[in-house]
Amino acid sequence: MKIFALGAALITLGLAGASSAAAADLPVCPPDDETLDTATPSYLRVDESFKVSIESGTGTNIVVQVGEQVIPLTQDAAGEAVAIVNGPTELGTLDIVFSWDQDLGTTQACHGIDASTLPVIPAEGKAGDPDAARLTGKYDVTYRRAGFKDTVRWTVKPRCAFFGCGTRLDSTGGYHGLLTPEDGHYSLKPRHSTQGYCTLTYTSGRKVIVRPLVHVTESLEFKPTKVDDDGVVQRFTGTQVLRYVSTSHSRNAGCRKVDTQRRYTVAGVRR
Repeated sequence: MKIFALGAALITLGLAGASSAAAADLPVCPPDDETLDTATPSYLRVDESFKVSIESGTGTNIVVQVGEQVIPLTQDAAGEAVAIVNGPTELGTLDIVFSWDQDLGTTQACHGIDASTLPVIPAEGKAGDPDAARLTGKYDVTYRRAGFKDTVRWTVKPRCAFFGCGTRLDSTGGYHGLLTPEDGHYSLKPRHSTQGYCTLTYTSGRKVIVRPLVHVTESLEFKPTKVDDDGVVQRFTGTQVLRYVSTSHSRNAGCRKVDTQRRYTVAGVRR
């Protein structure tokens, strides 16, 4: 693998000037036909160096433009190349653009471009998952099922300063816990409780109250449906499920068997 440090290898030509003259007449490669696999971090930190790389594929006249800087890349025998780049000096975003020519001398010749805009966070900022939308602030959340509707206020506080991460939930409806992001969803760790009772009447007329009747498992999962430009969830929809199952104590005592569930649709709007 060839590694290029940002220094002597750096050129300050514009991106167009870094490619061959012939590339100016080449069409842009369709995304499905690009021959290079590129890699960048998901986010950057102020004053912290980072790497950009070609992981596989073939191309010619390869350059990567980082902000206003243009770095030429030469692949090794395995098709790999890495550039170590000085970290950005300011918060905000930084554009990274890979550019190359492919299939030169054939009717499929084209100019490949792979561009991304990365967020830049403070050097010591606590980061969550850049791919997870961020929950923060207050949300009005409505629960619905046949013949039932209730709206409560959620107050949520993420455990990170940037992106999405484990988020503390406090609800006026009694829900409290840690919301966890995974695969584009948030979920609350299932809650377990017991409730209810049954009254047994014997032939002698004696009555016995048996508690608790059921074991209750509550689960909650939802998916962001609207996210603003800062990555903050503005709306979400999901499902709350409450499952009721007889406790072994109530079954053994002779109470009726219970195994049922209630399903609610959940919709939240940020305030």
